[in-house]
Amino acid sequence: MKSKIIVFAVCLLGTHSLFSQNSIDLLTFAGQYSAPQSYKNNTPGLASERILNVNLKLPIVLNDKLIWYNEFSYFNFHVSNSEYIGDTVLNSMELHANILQTGIMYKFSEKKALVALFVPRLMGDLKKIGNKTFQFGGMLMYEKKVRQGLTLRYGVSLNQELFGPQLIPLLYVDWRIKKRWRIKGLLPIYLKIGYDVNERLRIGFHQVGLITSYDITDTQFPNDYIQRESIDLSLFSNIRLFDKVHFEARFGYSLSRKYTQYRKGSKVDFALPLVRFGDDRIQKNENFKDGAFINFRLMYRLPIVD
Repeated sequence: MKSKIIVFAVCLLGTHSLFSQNSIDLLTFAGQYSAPQSYKNNTPGLASERILNVNLKLPIVLNDKLIWYNEFSYFNFHVSNSEYIGDTVLNSMELHANILQTGIMYKFSEKKALVALFVPRLMGDLKKIGNKTFQFGGMLMYEKKVRQGLTLRYGVSLNQELFGPQLIPLLYVDWRIKKRWRIKGLLPIYLKIGYDVNERLRIGFHQVGLITSYDITDTQFPNDYIQRESIDLSLFSNIRLFDKVHFEARFGYSLSRKYTQYRKGSKVDFALPLVRFGDDRIQKNENFKDGAFINFRLMYRLPIVD
């Protein structure tokens, strides 16, 4: 029974390390607000960005080696403008991302494991739902515990975006460098470097970079889609409020932030992180400038006890 409890806890880790964590976040509520920014060219007004996020993890333990893992994430991206910017582009954006990760986690031994996930998505303004609102992808990763305090995972994710297939080579690192220092990340998607000040407070650096696409069904632009991309760099402070509830604040800066409007059917041949092959698409709108943001998160964290 003791081993079952441990397996149940670690299986909730999802894109984190399977069998080497001391805690995981079961439920997360997050909100982010960016300071208003002007556009890079002649578009009038200021653009403001707001992001909401909910994440829930739910596993089903089949046996001591096999877990059916499930994780659901919802994102809401809202961009508003202080002035009317014309009738040829979207004046405001309300984008929704519903992402399910479901699949198996198989433990070969105490040091080796495999993760295979199917990742369907519902991505768009959701004013209407059509065949282009659905996206399908997957993730495959092999995990190896190199030594005590260091776990690596190698793999790849593939998703059929509205701009074409996107392949992301993945490297997961969970490294307890010293008693108080830890590096954890699924590169190139995110990276977190933390320092434990005491049992209640952790501070550090966080990076996240994502490229996603959203189906637009607005009656004014039914033949368009939005490609969102951003690299967010921040300093964070995480404090345990009480028992298993944690609060985290992030203060940072968004780089290469874009909400690019394209016509449906405009695609690239193939996409990798930072590289797109055969990209001759014509952008319809202008991008607003990079800027500072604040992010607040409330988490229910489950400790994993031996």
